[in-house]
Amino acid sequence: MAIAVATLRSEGALAQRWEPDVLAAARRALGDPSGPIARTSGEERRAWIRAVSAIGDPAFIPAIASVIADQASPIEDVIEAVSALADLVHPHAFPPLLMALRRPELQVQVFAAWAGGLVAAYLVKLDPARTDEDPRFQEFEEFLAENLPRMDHQVACAYLSQFQGIGDARLTRGLIALSSPRAMERRCERVERQNPIGRPDVVVPERAFLDLLIDAMRRVARGNRELLAFLRSAVTDPAWPEPVRLKFREMVEAGEG
Repeated sequence: MAIAVATLRSEGALAQRWEPDVLAAARRALGDPSGPIARTSGEERRAWIRAVSAIGDPAFIPAIASVIADQASPIEDVIEAVSALADLVHPHAFPPLLMALRRPELQVQVFAAWAGGLVAAYLVKLDPARTDEDPRFQEFEEFLAENLPRMDHQVACAYLSQFQGIGDARLTRGLIALSSPRAMERRCERVERQNPIGRPDVVVPERAFLDLLIDAMRRVARGNRELLAFLRSAVTDPAWPEPVRLKFREMVEAGEG
């Protein structure tokens, strides 16, 4: 049953795209997935997780979170759980995604940053004021602002690739800390999430890290005194090449306008 229902998820499909009677039937067939998720393993367990994400009921988030919380969970199961939270796009997803960011595995951190970005961008579009005031979102953003500079740059790549839809100035100090001439040497290496049906989702795009970083700074530069002060200093810093300093200068002019 779990494998059959798992095929509902195609190309990031959300529950809202399915007829209510189909979803109701699937929910009845699934019952409470907490037990199967807890007692199964391997592909069967991951199929149950995919089924939960396809149904789209946030009541199932604790069952998914239990996979992330269990340090003995195989990395494949944790990534499947994180991906399910991306599909559920609900504020309840932020605490388990934050838990995933705190795990030691780089691949899990990358997927958690991507999933958090997707959830945040969706919720900001839906209701920006309510999302901004949500303490779960705030805690997630504050963790990233503090810790992204100390994490592998691929984690920042995953989150910043979604940042145009978020635009949260709380990330400012993280963006500044990431902005050193070393950023010019880094590239975001493509990472994908495979889907049972359809094309894979891009978790991390193939792109110059500095370009992604500049786009993120541009998104929150207007009226941002802390960021504008950094950019004014960088404009005269010879460690940055002239083309980069020109972009910084343009951001200062636009941010002050």
